[in-house]
Amino acid sequence: MIFAVSESLSERGTLFIDNIQFHKELSDFLVQDFETEEGSNLMGGHHATYAYGAAAANGVYTTSSPNKIYGISYGGSIGEVFGYDQGLNFAGWTMDLKGVNCAGCGSLSFKIKGAEGGERPNIYLDDGNFRWPVDIERYGEVTTEWSTVTIPLEEYAKYGVDLTHLAEIQFIFEWEKMSGTIYVDDVKFGSDEM
Repeated sequence: MIFAVSESLSERGTLFIDNIQFHKELSDFLVQDFETEEGSNLMGGHHATYAYGAAAANGVYTTSSPNKIYGISYGGSIGEVFGYDQGLNFAGWTMDLKGVNCAGCGSLSFKIKGAEGGERPNIYLDDGNFRWPVDIERYGEVTTEWSTVTIPLEEYAKYGVDLTHLAEIQFIFEWEKMSGTIYVDDVKFGSDEM
């Protein structure tokens, strides 16, 4: 490890460093707190909304005192048939996980609240070859107040998602007619006591 300080106008200064840890295996880390540059996460990956067919989605950084959060609005014709034999319309939000190895992490957690309450995104993990959803209602209820949803990673691994190489996390609005807005903050893997 190297700490370097470049030349500046001042000859003297103080550098404070705290909580440096080294681990052989990754066990917990914060992926996104939405305080970073818009469009990127703490791992250097990007995130964005998208829609298929006649669905619609939009994401925006907003403030919930005292920090930033991310709002995802969705609607259009979600859950309705798109064209002849082309499936159903859906919309979502995806965030790049850069192939991180989360085999030792144990869980995925995030803070969430809805504009109306009762919003029902499916939470997918994708390893680049295979993806699997978990119904958010199995692990928490979205209300108009902040709550933390924690999903055991075993829920993904037992259906074939390779936790040693995670490519994306996705919040998908699908299967039935729906529209609304959710707010998300502090997406993390591992212990909720970070």
